[in-house]
Parts: sequence; structure tokens; C-alpha cells
Amino acid sequence: MTPEIALYCRPRCAACGALTRWLDERGVAWDMRDVTADSGAAEQVTRLGFRSLPVVEASDGRSAWGGDLDAVAALLDRRLDRPAITPAPHLQPGGAHHG
Repeated sequence: MTPEIALYCRPRCAACGALTRWLDERGVAWDMRDVTADSGAAEQVTRLGFRSLPVVEASDGRSAWGGDLDAVAALLDRRLDRPAITPAPHLQPGGAHHG
């Protein structure tokens, strides 16, 4: 499968690991670029205007900070799959109010 995105990361980066799992769960093909081992990758992150990792770059040059899953989903032109959020009982109509 041809990678859809380049993923700029560094080893032992918790946010990078979380993003790779999120991408894998959605079947997104990605190519990791280790900014600690590849000076060109580090320079590209800077050129894109980012100061923290992970960074995602699409083949068309659009990019997003990998910690913003809404932005990554938009970059991939996909809907973000999220579970429905149910308000706490005291916030629902007719719910008990404590205050």
C-alpha cells in the first residue's frame, strides 16, 4: 500500500505512538520519518512551521499537527470516528441539579 502521509516523529514519543495506532485503526498508510536520525526530516518539520511532534504531511503538501485528530482527519478527507457523548444525568433535561 502506498503511504498516504509522511509522519514526522521521534523515538519514545507517546503522542507519536498514539497517532500511529489511531492511523492503523483507520487503515491509513503512513511513512515514518525519524527527525532524530534524519536531518532532512527535522528541517521539513521546521519548514512546515511546527515546533512539536508528531507532524503529518500529505503528498499534496498540506500538513497538520498530529495531536489534533480533527485536523489530521480533515487532512485525510475522512470523518473522525468518535463515540457519542452522553451528558451527565444532572445536565440532561429534567435531571437532578446539585448546586
